[in-house]
Amino acid sequence: MTGITSDWRRIRVPLNVMNGIADWKHLRQFTLAFQPRRSPVTAGAYWLDDIALIKTGQPGPNIRDPVATPRKDRLEAMLGNRAAVLAQLPARLAGWPARLTVEPAELPTDDRAFLERLARDTWRGLAALSDREHGLPLDTVRFDGAIAPDRVWLGDYTNITNIGLYLIDIVAARELGLIGPDEARVRLDRTLDTLERLETWRGFHYNYYDTTTWSPPVTHLVRDSTWLTAGLIVVRTASRTGRAVRPADRPRRLPGVLRSGRAVDDARLLRNLPYRSEYSYGLLYSEARLGSLIAIGKGDAPAEHWYRMARTFPRYFTWQSQPPGTAATRP
Repeated sequence: MTGITSDWRRIRVPLNVMNGIADWKHLRQFTLAFQPRRSPVTAGAYWLDDIALIKTGQPGPNIRDPVATPRKDRLEAMLGNRAAVLAQLPARLAGWPARLTVEPAELPTDDRAFLERLARDTWRGLAALSDREHGLPLDTVRFDGAIAPDRVWLGDYTNITNIGLYLIDIVAARELGLIGPDEARVRLDRTLDTLERLETWRGFHYNYYDTTTWSPPVTHLVRDSTWLTAGLIVVRTASRTGRAVRPADRPRRLPGVLRSGRAVDDARLLRNLPYRSEYSYGLLYSEARLGSLIAIGKGDAPAEHWYRMARTFPRYFTWQSQPPGTAATRP
């Protein structure tokens, strides 16, 4: 809510914007929270009179709104069901682990040799758990004590953070000598070609994508693409082959803090306008720090943006188990 003044006024609060209430029948508690960062009034009191919950029949945007995925629906219908699609995921991957863990005695005792072994094994895992056809890495793999494909849960989705970091991983593997220049070029081309073909909203990539059909799954959420942007910058800088890497999803930068995302639904929401998330993404220890550096370096945000990011959660984040306190003064 904005425009709070000392005058009495009627305020309509859309309770399901971005957060959503799936079923009003299960509503057990209703809370109004007034956060200091949202009100220009720093002293006094608020008086609430005649609160009513009204079902208007206009639910508005909701991150839980189902996403139409016709390509995935056709694939599931062709194979029988979703379980059949998931069962085929291991066969789509570039590799599979031969064992779950390594015996400690096999690991080098020399620090440098240990780090080299760790880097090599990490790269092998990242390379293996990516789709060999289009080069998209999986977001989630759960082995749960077994490596047999029928006992492992694989998520048939990825996100733009995974893709951006995977691009950086390829460059790092080449520089460490884990793969040669030709293999690195093939891997980068495959992933970049897929990235250019992914469905976007006005040039902005969705947060998640289905790895079997490339459809945006789960939500209509367009998230910040800091890691994807960073991955493209690393590839462009490290490759120096003259290939034009076009980061079509350059995120918009706000003067204050970065927002957590926007919900979009071309069919229904606000005449094709997105709903901006109410959650800011301005924490120094998060990837917002990388986004701030990129934006400042490109001249898209002022240098002051770096100092607008929160070093700790503010006190009104009451769900914190350890809220920030006043720093002790040294004698």
